[in-house]
Amino acid sequence: MLDIDTSNYTFDEEKVLKIILEFKKQFASNTSVINKAISTDEKLSLTKLDITLLKNTFNNTDIPIVQSNKIIVDGIGNIGVIYNGNPYLTLYLSLAALRTHNKIYFFVNDSCLATNNLLVNMLNRIIEKFNYGKDIIKLYNGISEKEIIES
Repeated sequence: MLDIDTSNYTFDEEKVLKIILEFKKQFASNTSVINKAISTDEKLSLTKLDITLLKNTFNNTDIPIVQSNKIIVDGIGNIGVIYNGNPYLTLYLSLAALRTHNKIYFFVNDSCLATNNLLVNMLNRIIEKFNYGKDIIKLYNGISEKEIIES
């Protein structure tokens, strides 16, 4: 059974903007760590990644911030993504989920796991730092289709 968070939070546009800005700053100041994760993933999954393309994701997020006074609670406003673990998609959809007042759960194979874990953990630490919520973005690996469907 998956550990799906049932905490709730109210949308706060100002905090979302601060979280995204802080994430962009931390991303820029941690390029050596990100490059190590990319290198690990390239060795394990034979996937070529480019940190510049990841950086560009911050500028290419054309999804507007959706104002909402609703509280996200118990699976309402949750998105599940089953995919190959592409970090560009992880980053883009994570930022989109924040902008549109949704929690997002990624279900990936082993491809690019180091980079994805790093991105999700960095973003969740910032979200918690701003006291915006807990586990708004989660990454699952090695979960069967049956487990996903039953959750």
